[in-house]
Amino acid sequence: MAKAVKELAEHPRCVSTAVPDHDSRQYNFVLRSLSATPWDVEVALIPFAIK
Repeated sequence: MAKAVKELAEHPRCVSTAVPDHDSRQYNFVLRSLSATPWDVEVALIPFAIK
């Protein structure tokens, strides 16, 4: 999980990283497009285990 969070936070298009919720159930990021008119994409990383 830590590696996934680190990779998203260090992505060249990442412009914002939010502090995870109190139980680390969701991590929020904002990534910006490279288009002529940039737009932001909100990405939520929600970890879960499949058993």
